[in-house]
Amino acid sequence: GRVILIGDFNSNTIWDRPRRVGNHSAVVRKLADKNIYSLYHGIYRQEQGKEDHPTFYLHRNQSKPYHLDYCFSSADLYREVRHITLGTYDAWRMHSDHVPILVDFDF
Repeated sequence: GRVILIGDFNSNTIWDRPRRVGNHSAVVRKLADKNIYSLYHGIYRQEQGKEDHPTFYLHRNQSKPYHLDYCFSSADLYREVRHITLGTYDAWRMHSDHVPILVDFDF
């Protein structure tokens, strides 16, 4: 069926450990086996662990950026994405150490 998984995963491929079960890459592969994909990575053509746009700033420090927040969806919804944007550090630093992922669907 239709699936959307969105939120702070506190996870990224950069922290994968080879023998760890359930590391970030394993979760991404398991979701892909179910036809569920990261919208940000697909739309922006980004590789897991090499994201151009951070979603988290450790201790609200702009020099410590990471991508920890995700929006995954089933393939049927993926095709209905009209637009995806991420908040900016400057706009959100007073509110959170995270910036939002905003997804507009055509349904």
